[in-house]
Amino acid sequence: MQDWIDCPASAMAPFDPARVRQHHESDVQSISFCDPLEPDSPSDIRITLTHRQLGRLVFVAAETGSRFARERSSYDPAAWMAAPRSLFGGRNALTACVDRTMFMRAIVLHGATAVYDMAPQDMSELLSSSDCDDEAPIVIRHADRSLKRDDIALMQWGPTLFTATYAEQGQDGVLHVFFATMATDEGAAREQLRERLGGRVSSIATVRAGFDPSQPVAISLLSEAMAYLLAQITHEPNSALAAGFNVLIEHRFDQ
Repeated sequence: MQDWIDCPASAMAPFDPARVRQHHESDVQSISFCDPLEPDSPSDIRITLTHRQLGRLVFVAAETGSRFARERSSYDPAAWMAAPRSLFGGRNALTACVDRTMFMRAIVLHGATAVYDMAPQDMSELLSSSDCDDEAPIVIRHADRSLKRDDIALMQWGPTLFTATYAEQGQDGVLHVFFATMATDEGAAREQLRERLGGRVSSIATVRAGFDPSQPVAISLLSEAMAYLLAQITHEPNSALAAGFNVLIEHRFDQ
């Protein structure tokens, strides 16, 4: 049986059930939000969400606040959550991010971009890779737990996640690069990196199957939400989320 949570009714506020309008997640997009500092009212709209949907909202809200704090932005995280976004087709994050696709868009926006909104097609381009071969040969998955991470990643069905890190110190400062893509092997991953950053970087960069969150470059560039996303793709390379995944993050630290 699936658990359900009714929001935002309060046990401290009496209400007449006959007067409360019931809304499922398909109706969330039409709901306007009341002042949260005001007392609860019997006429407040009750929204029915699953634990998973509520978790998505909490996750996006936490990541939004974390990003703005990390970037020392003057933008109000609550205002970002409540304002309409092109990314969500004109809806706001509070109503849109109960949906898995919209949730993933928000996480990628905050974890891999420097903007606060973008067109849906631009997000699709960010997540897509023309180099991902949908007709990749099938390789039988192996259950041997003694195999190393790289070996296991290569014994899965088709493309798997590869990540690359690169650090360079020059007169202008330190350049950190993090790259993640779906590929059939290390050579294919390096080729995708070469097309993005050139042969010198692709030949020097550290490329590995899967994702290691302890890498210094990953620690310096990735938000917790993006690290979580990469870990999910590593463990579920055949999921719809992993299909065509391709992200490049660069940052220069001035001396």
